[in-house]
Amino acid sequence: MSKVLRACTSVLLGVGLCLSAADADSVYRTGGSTYGGQTVNAYTNAGAAEYRRTMRHGSGAIYNVAPKPTLRKSFSLSTLKIPSEVSYKKSLCKELPDRYVTHGNARVNVSDIVEEYAKLYNIDPILIEEVIRQESNFRPTATSRVGAQGLMQLMPGTAQMMGVSKPDDPKDNVMGGSRYLAQQLTRFGRLDYALAAYNAGPGAVDSYGGIPPYAETRNYVARIVNSYNNRVREEKKRKRNTSQDED
Repeated sequence: MSKVLRACTSVLLGVGLCLSAADADSVYRTGGSTYGGQTVNAYTNAGAAEYRRTMRHGSGAIYNVAPKPTLRKSFSLSTLKIPSEVSYKKSLCKELPDRYVTHGNARVNVSDIVEEYAKLYNIDPILIEEVIRQESNFRPTATSRVGAQGLMQLMPGTAQMMGVSKPDDPKDNVMGGSRYLAQQLTRFGRLDYALAAYNAGPGAVDSYGGIPPYAETRNYVARIVNSYNNRVREEKKRKRNTSQDED
């Protein structure tokens, strides 16, 4: 995902994009990535929302993040460096309770899919589940106002970069979302920054040197970090109680 920002070192600061409020609303609704031949890069819900906010209530000029993301569809799993505290290897819950959703005429166990890609990308299954909860509340057909789709709410450009051809398919979507999350965890090396990048784009995190000052993104990060930590504490408590019962 990429992000519209007020300023960025990778941007030619002398080139601004001036649009009317109506044009900003159009970009917000459609999630469009260009306007008048210039790149807008509204690849995330937060990106499009911040773009509209800036255009309607800011100076009326905004700088573009360039270039578009160029992540390759194929990459080596060996390049992933997931922080140990959120890794699959250190997970306290590698087997999640069954959770079924409807996809077409079939019932699909999302937990099986999460476990598969959590193991592949070395991410705690609980973390992936909490991202899904925040993004779509486990609705495979969820679509945001700016076009993010599926369980992990992938924008079309991001889905394409992650090799996702059917974003409404639970398995394809979780594969792409988990992969993208793994890349952000590798890039930033800490959970809060990775979640901010998932929501607002890695360019925003780089530009601001941390979590961007967007209310949506800050709330998003706080909710997932809190829910994840609560789940981890519950698992630790459950395992302690189980161990005591066995003694």
